[in-house]
Amino acid sequence: EQISLTPTVAGLLYTAMQLAGVGSRILFGYVADKWLLQNRERLLFGIGVAGFFAYLVLAGLPADAPLAAVGVVVTLVGALSFGYNGVYLTIANELVGPEHTGFSTSIAITAVMVGALLTPPVFGLLADTTGAYVVPLALLATITLFAGLFSSRIESDGTRGAETVS
Repeated sequence: EQISLTPTVAGLLYTAMQLAGVGSRILFGYVADKWLLQNRERLLFGIGVAGFFAYLVLAGLPADAPLAAVGVVVTLVGALSFGYNGVYLTIANELVGPEHTGFSTSIAITAVMVGALLTPPVFGLLADTTGAYVVPLALLATITLFAGLFSSRIESDGTRGAETVS
């Protein structure tokens, strides 16, 4: 609405976000397994911090921003917002070891789904209340930053469950 996108263009940008998430999920997983086996939480930290800045840039886009710029920012936000979960689930499983991965995965996915269910109405309420998207996008930026910061507090050496990684 604020940058006057048609529903078709907005839908295409959302598709770009999802595709970027799919691609980055695979890339982040590869990087975590290839180079960060002992420090996957560092990657999650980096994704959170980068996501914070990406959301702030999205929040600050002017109404007359070129479509190409909007596309780049939205795609970056999608890559970071949707791409983290493979690394997140891997860390969650490594923390408990192979004997508890089913339970760990179910709890981790439930936490994500609770956020996915609660965030859209809160986002909409904030947008309606403030008349703009800056505040809800800033809130998403803050949540993303805190997720990254909290991930840096994880004490894992990447060895629990390592026998399942090859």
